[in-house]
Amino acid sequence: MRAFRWLCRWTVAGLLSAVAAFAVAVCVPVRVEAATLQMSAVVGLNGYYSKDWPVPVVLHIVNRGNSSTAHLRVVVHQSLASDRVMDGQLVWSVHLPAHQSVDKRIVVPGQAIADGAQVVCEAGGSSVSTSLGGNPLGRVSLVAVVSGRAQAAQFLTGSSNGRNGQPVLPVRVTPRALPDFPYLLEDLTAVSLSPSTLSELTRQQRSALSMWVKLGGLLLVTGVGKVDATWQEQLPLRPSSSHRVSLASLASVIQGSVPPPSGKVDAEGRIAGDDVQVWAGTREQPLIAARTVGRGVVVQTAFSPLQPSVIGWSSGNAALWTWVLKNGSAQSQQALPPLTGSGGALNLATASDALPPLRVPSLRIWGSLFAVYALVIGPILFFVLRRRKRESWAWVVLPLLSVVTTVGIYGFGIAQRPNGVLTEGVGVLELVGNGSAEAYGMRGFMSPLVTSARVTTENAFYGLPLAETNVRALGEAYVAEDGGVSARFDSVGRWGVRYVYTIGAVHGQGQLNASLDASLGTISGMVSNETPYTLEDVAVIWNHHLYELGTLRQGQSVVLDDRTKELSLDGNWVTTYGRYNADITHGVGRSLAQVLAANGRADPSSSGQAMLVATCTSDTTAIPELHTLQNVASEQRLTVVRQFQPVTPVFTSDRMMRS
Repeated sequence: MRAFRWLCRWTVAGLLSAVAAFAVAVCVPVRVEAATLQMSAVVGLNGYYSKDWPVPVVLHIVNRGNSSTAHLRVVVHQSLASDRVMDGQLVWSVHLPAHQSVDKRIVVPGQAIADGAQVVCEAGGSSVSTSLGGNPLGRVSLVAVVSGRAQAAQFLTGSSNGRNGQPVLPVRVTPRALPDFPYLLEDLTAVSLSPSTLSELTRQQRSALSMWVKLGGLLLVTGVGKVDATWQEQLPLRPSSSHRVSLASLASVIQGSVPPPSGKVDAEGRIAGDDVQVWAGTREQPLIAARTVGRGVVVQTAFSPLQPSVIGWSSGNAALWTWVLKNGSAQSQQALPPLTGSGGALNLATASDALPPLRVPSLRIWGSLFAVYALVIGPILFFVLRRRKRESWAWVVLPLLSVVTTVGIYGFGIAQRPNGVLTEGVGVLELVGNGSAEAYGMRGFMSPLVTSARVTTENAFYGLPLAETNVRALGEAYVAEDGGVSARFDSVGRWGVRYVYTIGAVHGQGQLNASLDASLGTISGMVSNETPYTLEDVAVIWNHHLYELGTLRQGQSVVLDDRTKELSLDGNWVTTYGRYNADITHGVGRSLAQVLAANGRADPSSSGQAMLVATCTSDTTAIPELHTLQNVASEQRLTVVRQFQPVTPVFTSDRMMRS
């Protein structure tokens, strides 16, 4: 009885303690620390992006905690053509001041964004993520109108005939949102801005815009004004006094009968040089003028297209800008391929198909070997043992011969197997003629052993990890894009092929200094190699012909005249060049030929320009470097070097005077 009372007391006491603890937990407030990080993202240009191009993403990160370094991460894993896959993590670092917000620009492949990629930000023990989403471009051409005015893109409404005849989608972009790398502008049909907006851009933005034009971009400058000396050399119009001009001549450039606009418009500007083409107006009073800059075109108007008399031209305003975009796109020649797609730059990864992992004997040798083995293991052994009356030895001799043969074949395979890493690099160096270039390329590697490696380049701004899909152990890949590209690969499986694709604007590449004249369908002149590389199989492509100049060492020159061997272009220019330079169509060069042939015209030259092309087998800035602790057993490299060069027309009398 006493034990029962003792048990009841302890039970009641326990219940009271539990009730008291619950009351304290409910009544006493618990301090919960608020999240210290917030992040949002703006994808592409005002939310528009292309799935086949790298996409700029601006991250707005708010830090409510202490100062720290944030680590950003995007996981990519998307299938590509030719049994390849994007696989790895893109990583960046950004400093977060205490209780402040920062903007960080990163670059993500459009295909990853279309698949719902996420950005993860980790800093000071906190983590936050945001999904990347936007409006993928369909069959439309995107035109970026750079301006701080909300209605700046209004004059392009209703325009069509953009890239490949697609309808035009004009999007206003603020000056600070314009990408500052040329490759990030490549999915645009055109960029439009005023001279005052051009002056507002940062130095890096202006440099990127200039190189984009030289690589085949179409720039529409609306109005005339003062700009810096570098840009003034590229614009077709110079400032002059303002005057009132009739817009009747604008109707003459539009195909079909369109009533001319009524009234006049305020215009200013004078022709900047003899190479300027007047598209509307006269050379004394130009309204629209154009100038070829590298492979691209700069079109400039002497008036603001937002003036009421122009934008109110209901029957012809859209038709006018449709004609301008169509004519400008026809003259420009885009240099850089898209990232993905049938002709995308990532197809350079197929160069690894030419790697020689094993030097396997021919089928005839293997057939002879097994015929001898079958003969020895069968009739000969039976005859020998029977003659010696040792048939029972077959239980020992037969397994022994099988083991010896197996070990011999395995040992032969070990002896022929590479004793280290096999690597290849392919790239393209697009020279613009002033020492600058856009370089893109691929470095691939594999090993008979499990391996780790680093691939680095100081010249690229963007990198992407890839792999073959049939690799059982892909390992881990991390690509950092801060001040160049550095890729780290850990635990890549045996015979597994890994790649890094990189692209970036580079300097100090020199040029192919050429002076070319054309007269009566023939071309002559001199070409000098002022690049830091030895160029092999240099050729000039002009007017449906290819002229062979041979190998040019650094600083060497060659004369192009009527004794130079020439070939008529047969189909795509790459096919004809492959007949002259077999490296571009065999081995690792085959992937280069496929990418170059899929992006560009059959004859990339015109009467006013020639294309200079060559290959280089030494190290160039287009191919990233491989670092590994294993021995490099085999290495192959090939870079295509290209440059466009103006051709000066020379009349017969001028040529006689020169002679």
